[in-house]
Amino acid sequence: MGTGEGGPGEGGPVRKVPVMGTGEVGGGVRIGRGHEGYPGGLPYDTEAPYYAAPDTELIFHVSTHLSGDVTQKWKHIGNDEVHVVWSEHSKPYRRETIATKFCDVLIVLERADSKMFRVRVETVSALEFGPLYDGALVGSEELAELVRLTVINASRAYRLAHKNHVRPLRHREHVFAHDTMRHMKKVRLSDAINALYIPTMTA
Repeated sequence: MGTGEGGPGEGGPVRKVPVMGTGEVGGGVRIGRGHEGYPGGLPYDTEAPYYAAPDTELIFHVSTHLSGDVTQKWKHIGNDEVHVVWSEHSKPYRRETIATKFCDVLIVLERADSKMFRVRVETVSALEFGPLYDGALVGSEELAELVRLTVINASRAYRLAHKNHVRPLRHREHVFAHDTMRHMKKVRLSDAINALYIPTMTA
């Protein structure tokens, strides 16, 4: 799920995660030793909103949290199939602001008044998902959760529309197997048996 920085048209203030706070779409985590969940390809020590449920993991790429220059930020954001944009510009946000062949789903959030937000949803191909839809007006208290649910469902709809997609649990199985093998080391059979039956005492 991607977010980034830019301006509609020729420029202007655009924040890619709403002023409601990134922590409301997911708990804030720092990628590294303390985070055991999905890192989303983010570099070590990067902060990001993260959400996890028994069958789902979600991490947001937030441009203002990413290190490096604009090109490096675009590499993370541009490859995401779902983009969420918070815009305070008077002109409508344009998809071309971030030049990418991805961004199959674009969700734009604009303030309608002091308590309501207007939602604009654009898709490259015909996809069905919700709960948010193009033209919806949403209260500030419900916005964060509805954005998170819509992002999850949009990502699933996008993946299911492709014949070569990998189901989420199958992908998690692959990631788990890859990481497990990466941390394994060869030991003698006798040492492995001893480790099973004779607990190792540590000071």
